[in-house]
Amino acid sequence: MNINQRLFDRQIEHSILTRRYSEGARLMLERIANNHRGRLSKILSTSLQNSIEEEMRRYAMELLSSSTTSVRDLIGAEIDFNYNSLNKEIGEFYRLERPSRFELSSRLLSEPINFQDRTLSQSVDSIVSVETAEVNRFIRQGIADKRTEKQIIEDVMKRTKLSESQAKTLVTTHITHAETMVKEELARANPIIKSFIFTAILDSRTSRLCSSLDGTVQPVDKILYRPPLHWNCRSILAPVLKSKEELSREIANDRINMSKLVDLDDDLLDGIIPEKETFEAWIRRQARETQLKYFDSEEKLELFQRGSIKFSDFFIKGRPVGLSALRVLDNLLTFTSTITLS
Repeated sequence: MNINQRLFDRQIEHSILTRRYSEGARLMLERIANNHRGRLSKILSTSLQNSIEEEMRRYAMELLSSSTTSVRDLIGAEIDFNYNSLNKEIGEFYRLERPSRFELSSRLLSEPINFQDRTLSQSVDSIVSVETAEVNRFIRQGIADKRTEKQIIEDVMKRTKLSESQAKTLVTTHITHAETMVKEELARANPIIKSFIFTAILDSRTSRLCSSLDGTVQPVDKILYRPPLHWNCRSILAPVLKSKEELSREIANDRINMSKLVDLDDDLLDGIIPEKETFEAWIRRQARETQLKYFDSEEKLELFQRGSIKFSDFFIKGRPVGLSALRVLDNLLTFTSTITLS
């Protein structure tokens, strides 16, 4: 197995963990939304004429704080994982540079994602503004239709479910945006990465757009398709490195230890990209420990291995993991005792 394949496999395994981190972020938003519904219901139960503006401002602040923390904190973990994953493979002969967490975090919160023109903050404001207008409309219309107070409040509570769903979608999409941003910045800092493979094999539920692009190889300086491409996009970019032959021609590159590079097996750094495969094929060739990260229980894994349940019946969710757990699991993936270049 060459280095590109090992990097690819590690990226997929890391993405399984990141999706579980995303579930944790979504769970936090669910709790915030539940508390919001409780407070809003209490306000309206006192009187339908009560102002909801203060509650809506509080809700917007809580959603933004939670979403920002989840996405910003991931940046550091993503930098560490991607740097360590590369260093594990090439640290003996190539001196890597680590992107700045501060700069990436600032960009992440100030730039819109690919397919819309709003930042995270602006998107949260929009979600809550629309909910505020809709709640007020429901109240006015309910009073005009002579609906009971209980019926009106029930209608309002149902409407808040939509905002909760939108907030969850927003954080999932921005987590994917954070992953992509880190990888591109790492490639700019380390030109040993020459291209990226667009990968959409994370499970059996993939959009037609991402499925059509799965396996597409894009040069670092000509990336046309960068995840996320749509809401809830979970596709990723996996790095492809220059071959040993290409690196050996960079005589003036002081980041390459040529004596170490010469000793490297040619087949390990041959420039060949991983073959396109389905996620089912990928998961079947992984070690049992990796398979368990996906299926999340011995029972589910056993059913899958026996063929009792179709692979399409599974979808990455599993137990949510926090940032600390994500870092521990990532460290296990990228642990190396190799002494790297200083």
